[in-house]
Amino acid sequence: MFREFQFTNFNLVIFLIGSFILLSVLLPLILKKHVITEPIIYLVLGAVYYILTGDFKPSKIVGDTPLLLRISEITVLVALTSSGLKLNKPFSRETWTNSRRLLLIGMPITIALTYLLGNLMLGMLPATAMLLAATLSPTDPVLASELQTSDPGVKDGSPTRLALTSEAGINDGLAFPFTYLAIRLAEGTGMDKAQVWEWIYYDLVYRIFAGLLVGVIMGFLLYKLIFYVLRKCPSNTVGTGMLSLSLSAIPYVSAELIHGYGFISVFIAACMFRHLESGHEEMKSLHRFSEEIENLMIGILFIVFGVYSALNWRLFLNWELASAALLLIFIVRPVAGYLSFPGSKLNRWQKFVMSFYGIRGIGSIYYLAFALQSAYFRDKATLIGLVFITIIASAFIHGLSAGFFTKKLMNSKGEEVGVG
Repeated sequence: MFREFQFTNFNLVIFLIGSFILLSVLLPLILKKHVITEPIIYLVLGAVYYILTGDFKPSKIVGDTPLLLRISEITVLVALTSSGLKLNKPFSRETWTNSRRLLLIGMPITIALTYLLGNLMLGMLPATAMLLAATLSPTDPVLASELQTSDPGVKDGSPTRLALTSEAGINDGLAFPFTYLAIRLAEGTGMDKAQVWEWIYYDLVYRIFAGLLVGVIMGFLLYKLIFYVLRKCPSNTVGTGMLSLSLSAIPYVSAELIHGYGFISVFIAACMFRHLESGHEEMKSLHRFSEEIENLMIGILFIVFGVYSALNWRLFLNWELASAALLLIFIVRPVAGYLSFPGSKLNRWQKFVMSFYGIRGIGSIYYLAFALQSAYFRDKATLIGLVFITIIASAFIHGLSAGFFTKKLMNSKGEEVGVG
């Protein structure tokens, strides 16, 4: 006689984990040709779960800054590796022609406008307004897969998607100097001339350069080590996908050890790896595994966001926060993006798509958690509320519209034409 099966809490947890992994793998395949995106499904699932059960307080994660920091940190690292591996010619002029404009012109304008919005419209103190600007400056096309460039080895005829992918890969790291600026402002009454110069040469120059250098070196060394072993000891039982985790972890920690920006290092290491390896099968395996882990982590975070939204639905009725979020999505980024292309040969449609799709996502959560753990910021509740509303609104607005605009942008041959 079989023992009676006890469906304990542990069994329930194991069942839910298995179901969630299954969902994170199958959902991207199911939604591949649909308008709706995975983050939207996760948001709805989280909200519905809370409405039906009233269980699982998101404050356990949202309120636990170190936990939120680590979950978002891992997600960003894996996403950066995935983005770097996608770029077929990561160091070519063509890859960075448009994204460098978005980075060097659009990103500073976005930071400046967001700072003014927080300071003048919402009455935030300079430190909090600067943190808002730094937090919402990184972009994240992961949340709208139609806007990412093609998988490794697949030719992409879209300069727009290439620009948005390469921009998002590097600007996650470039937001760090401004996050540190916000922390410095929060720690005192202001910054004197010496402190300003220290921020420039250390936080802005040295840490970016250190991240770039470590990324190049570690990408080269990891490539040499991995493919030397794989080619000297061939085996059908060795899967290269798991190695993508090394490509995320080792450059990140190496850069952090010398106080460089690890996010920049991870993306550049993946680019270096892709630059050196012409074998598409190996790249596909590495990229596929990174993407699966990325989907899993995004699912966890957006289910939490969905529960948070259901629990704090009144936030969406706060006209100041809602208006500020819509201004960020419909005015600030589009204006900053459009101003990035003076004298460009791009047509108006291409400029519009590159400018409008400054999607806010996981990187914003990381910077918010990092800064809140590092210093005390006044207007904390307003800051958290606005960041979460902006991310959720971005997931819906950009996610639902990305497919439509991408189809308008591409012709039947997969080439980008726009409307001139």
